[in-house]
Amino acid sequence: MQDTEARHHLAAASARATREECPKMISPLSLFNKLGRLTALEHGISVQAAQTFLLVAMNEGASLKELADKMDLPQSSVGRYLQDLSDSGRSLGGRRKASMGLVRVDVNPSLMRQKMFSLTPKGKRLLADLLA
Repeated sequence: MQDTEARHHLAAASARATREECPKMISPLSLFNKLGRLTALEHGISVQAAQTFLLVAMNEGASLKELADKMDLPQSSVGRYLQDLSDSGRSLGGRRKASMGLVRVDVNPSLMRQKMFSLTPKGKRLLADLLA
């Protein structure tokens, strides 16, 4: 059920993104294939986190709000996926969930309270592998 829901959100996000907003836009079918490859990796990445990873890759420097709007999900959910993808990770039941180190968090220099998300070198290598 969650896979179907996540794929629906991914399709909706892909449909809303325009070429001007996202010059690296790839076809929805290609995106679904990449999503499947990401979730099959040993990282144990969830479909939602894989969707978030691909959206960050297509929108480097986007804020949490911008990413959540594109995914049509609450900011709290997208924030959890970004934590899983980042260097910091997050706590689950008192235990620290391993971080993936795929997404970097930077502070927006013009709006110090806003965070911007982009791929780390490790995330860029993974993306290059997926696009190969």
